[in-house]
Amino acid sequence: MKKETKKVWGISLMSLTHALGQALFSTFLVFFITDYVNIEGQMSSTMVAAMILPVLKLVDAANDPLQGWVMDRMVFSRKKSYKFFCTISILLEAFSVVMMFCIPDNVSKNAKFAIPYIIVFYLLFDFGSSFYADGALRQVISTDKNQRIKYVVFPRVVGFIIILPLVFVFRFASANEKVLYSDSHAIGIYITILMLIAMGLSLGGTSMVDEEWALQQSRRKSGFHILDVFRMLKKNPPLFVFMLGNFFVGFIYIMLITISNYFVKWNYCFDAKLGIVLEEKFAHFSMILGIVEYLPFLFGTIVGAVICKREKNPAKGMNISILITAFMGVVMLMLQIFQQFSYNSDLYFAMLAFLLFGCGLSFVPGSLLSMECMDYALWKTGKPTNASIQNFSGFLTKLQTSGCAAFFGAFLIIFGYQIRIDADTYIGEKEALEAMLQWFGYVSAVIPVVVGLIAYVIFRKYPLKNEERTKMIADLQKRRERENG
Repeated sequence: MKKETKKVWGISLMSLTHALGQALFSTFLVFFITDYVNIEGQMSSTMVAAMILPVLKLVDAANDPLQGWVMDRMVFSRKKSYKFFCTISILLEAFSVVMMFCIPDNVSKNAKFAIPYIIVFYLLFDFGSSFYADGALRQVISTDKNQRIKYVVFPRVVGFIIILPLVFVFRFASANEKVLYSDSHAIGIYITILMLIAMGLSLGGTSMVDEEWALQQSRRKSGFHILDVFRMLKKNPPLFVFMLGNFFVGFIYIMLITISNYFVKWNYCFDAKLGIVLEEKFAHFSMILGIVEYLPFLFGTIVGAVICKREKNPAKGMNISILITAFMGVVMLMLQIFQQFSYNSDLYFAMLAFLLFGCGLSFVPGSLLSMECMDYALWKTGKPTNASIQNFSGFLTKLQTSGCAAFFGAFLIIFGYQIRIDADTYIGEKEALEAMLQWFGYVSAVIPVVVGLIAYVIFRKYPLKNEERTKMIADLQKRRERENG
């Protein structure tokens, strides 16, 4: 029992750096660059966020399958473990986050220096995050569904603790901007402190995890070639359905979180007469927004775990999540049509919380489906391809993130989004800003409905049935016992 508790805590603490880094890079970085990085010239902060970041995500996505194959090959030959690559990931993610959010002034003001700087540390972070093989590690540790749920839920809850302080980042910046020279410096220092704490705890947690060697079911001596990955994909119908469905599901959360930062700042905290954002009000509202973004998602994760314990098929849990999210999208669309969000921030926060609760429900079933696809690949091919499967999912996620960033960046360019960063003053056309906010309201509601219904249809086609699932798990367990015995 003590060994199992140690393992759960180890996996949970190990996740802190990755959780914080993903929260910052996937949903906060675009907002930080457009509103707090003072790039001068034609290649402004808005242009960098709109044009360069989507391309960088595509560039990084291209190497994910290769990194997955490298990890699986090293694990197959028993030269390295998945835990080793998680350690490398923690160090690279922590370093690149600190560098990205602490851009020196003499670099940020000159596009010739700022753009290469952003490119290097953006790619370094994504390269490091691709080595974070936590899903592959969980699959190796246990085939028991209830244990896997613990390995998914506990890291999510513990990760929430390191992410929660982000809700106070703008309050810290507002209180210390004069002492620390600017909002940007204050944000960078705040994030650096959080990241160093997360990194220390993550490295300690990694040392607590006792990883078993990946099960090798191949009876003949053979190597692990890159073609084995493609053979695995061909023999793994559940993986195809999971990746396609998850590709659509992921759009919802990323778009909602990115849009909500701009929507709250300019819809509720902008004084049109003065032409500036009221800093104290924005610090207060951003704190509320952070709580609305994280708490319902965390609660949804816990409820999703309860659903998955009762249901043998994790795909049912995914569809419950999708239907709730799509329903809330319809509710938000009706409220937006009747202009209920224009001045009623309480209503907006409440509806957003319910919608994000639906998104949170998908986390546990999605993680279980990913590990189930790893099980299926091992069952059919006899070779561990866990990291390859995780990174193929990551590849699609990065395509999805790139599409969201490009879509969002197009909005900013079309509506002429321009601000004076040092004074938080909007210098574009006020009518264009109002139109942009209206469209943001509609997009926030329509995407969960349209994308959610597409994902629902896909997950209804998930091919692995309970009888085959039971047989697969029993076979894997017997073979593990035989190999370890």
